[in-house]
Amino acid sequence: MNGKIDKIQRLIEIMDVLIDLHRRLLNVEESKIEAIVNQDWKRLQVLLQESEILMSEIEDVEEERIRLIKDAGYDAESSISEISVKLPENIRVLLEKSRDNLIGIVNELKEINRKTRAMLEGSLEVINFTLGLLSGGNSRVKTYGIQGKEIGETEHTSSMVFDFKA
Repeated sequence: MNGKIDKIQRLIEIMDVLIDLHRRLLNVEESKIEAIVNQDWKRLQVLLQESEILMSEIEDVEEERIRLIKDAGYDAESSISEISVKLPENIRVLLEKSRDNLIGIVNELKEINRKTRAMLEGSLEVINFTLGLLSGGNSRVKTYGIQGKEIGETEHTSSMVFDFKA
């Protein structure tokens, strides 16, 4: 059981690394919102690169976490609750605390991503509206015949209007 405990203690260390990486990602995501609000597109590009690097690091550490779970004799899909059932109290408490911290940060990330998506969708709507105004989209255009006489109206839609939802 001592080898299993050592692996679980290493798992707790890995969970702490995941918590740290997710906190850093949360900070980057919050900065993205600030960059979008301030229309600082260069800063947003840097932040996107930072988040990609962090996501790659998270993926690597997550693979190590799964390997440790398997090495400890559990199925890769085992939950922390399932793993902690037969552990000594002190280790169980640490493992569950790490799980709860990670879940909290992931939930914060979900909320930040929801806000970011809503902001970007709103921005696209404004851009579409502005393009429509600038291009005269869906306006009526008078048609003139020979000798300059009006012969009717046609509906005109500019090719400048993009449908970003498509």
